[in-house]
Amino acid sequence: MARICCYSLVALILATPCAAVVVEPSTPFAKQYRLIDLGTLGGERDRSSATDINEAGTVVGYSETPNGRRAFVWTPTDGMQALGGIEGGYQFSVANAINDLGQIVGQVRSDGDYAYLWNSPNDARDLGTLHPEGPGYGSKALDINNRGQVVGESAYSLGSRAFIWSEATGMQSLGTLGPINTDNQARGINELGHVVGFASTNFTNDHAFYWTPELGMQDIEADPSDTTRQSYASAINDRDEVAGDRLGQADAFYWTSAGGMEPIGDLPTANDLSLAFDINNHGHIVGRGQTNFGDHAFIWSGAEGMMDLNDLLDESGEGWTVEIAYGINDRGMIVAYGSNNFGQFGRTLNRAVLLVPVPEPSGRSQLCLGVLLVGLAVSTLNWRRGLPGKAIR
Repeated sequence: MARICCYSLVALILATPCAAVVVEPSTPFAKQYRLIDLGTLGGERDRSSATDINEAGTVVGYSETPNGRRAFVWTPTDGMQALGGIEGGYQFSVANAINDLGQIVGQVRSDGDYAYLWNSPNDARDLGTLHPEGPGYGSKALDINNRGQVVGESAYSLGSRAFIWSEATGMQSLGTLGPINTDNQARGINELGHVVGFASTNFTNDHAFYWTPELGMQDIEADPSDTTRQSYASAINDRDEVAGDRLGQADAFYWTSAGGMEPIGDLPTANDLSLAFDINNHGHIVGRGQTNFGDHAFIWSGAEGMMDLNDLLDESGEGWTVEIAYGINDRGMIVAYGSNNFGQFGRTLNRAVLLVPVPEPSGRSQLCLGVLLVGLAVSTLNWRRGLPGKAIR
C-alpha cells in the first residue's frame, strides 16, 4: 500500500515538506534486518501471519485461535490484540490492510465473506456488497488509503467485480476489461486514488489492470490481445509504480506507464517462480520466491536486484526461515510469515514476523516520522476511543 508522511492535523502544528502526499526519493534497501516474532492470539495451532504495516509500524494480520482464524492489530507497546466489534456469530476474520490513521480493512465470514472496516479494535463496520442478492454474495476489502478509500472484490452469481468504496459514494464497481468478464479483483490503491488488480479477459485467463477515475480500467499486460497470459497486479505506490506477478510466465513484475511490464527475476534455484505482494515509495518490492529449500521471502529494487531476506537477517533471525514478505513501508520495515522449529523435531512455530532495518532510518525520514507520530498520538487516542480518524481530503 502506498503511504503519505503526515496528517493534515500536523500541518497545522508544524509546516514541513512532508505535510502532503510525498513521493520518496529512491534509496537503497537495508542490508541487514532484526527479526521480531509478533506472537499469536493463543491456541494450540500457534500460528499467525502478518499482512500489512503502516508508517508508524502498526501491523495487521490474522492468528489461528481455538475459535477459528481471528484478525489482529499489533503495536510495539500493546502487542497483539484481536479485532472485535463484529455483530453475531462468525467463522473467521482477517485483517488485510491498514492506513496511517489506523483504519483497518479485511473480511469476516458468516454465511459468506463480507468486507469490513475497523476504526478501532472494537468498532467494526460491514461495508456491504455490490450485489446484495442473498446469502453468499459477499465481499472482501483488500486495501485502504489515507483518504479512507477502500478497494476489494464483491461476489455475484457469475463471479466477482472489483470495487472502490468511500464514505461519500459507498461501494462502486470499477468496471470490466471486456465483454467476457467473470472475475475481477482490486488489490491495491495509492493516495491518488489509482487502483490495481486483475480482471478476466475470458473464462479462464486474467490480466493485470490499472484504474483511474478519469480513464477507467486499463489492461497493463504486455500484450493485452494475448489471452493465454495471466497476470495479477498486487500493489501500487504514489509514483504509480506497480508490482505483481505473471502466472506461468516466470517472474514477478514491475510496471510503469513509461516502461510497461518488466520481469524482476527470481531467487537462485527459484524454478522461475516469484510472486510480488507490495511496493513502497522507494520502489522496493517484497514477495515470495520458491527455491529448492522451500519458500523464501525476497526484497527487490531496480538498482540492486533481488535478494533473499533470509540472507540479510542478523543474529535475531537464527533458526528462522522467512517464507513470504507481504508488506513494506517507506521506513523499510517489512511484515512477513516465518517459521522456526528451534531444533525441536515435530514442533514448528509459524508466525507473523516484523523485520526492522539495521540501523533504523535516520535523517529526513526520521524528521517526517517524528511529525507523523505527533498526529498519530492524537489519531491513536481517538482510535482507542472508537472515533474514526480524519483523513486528508
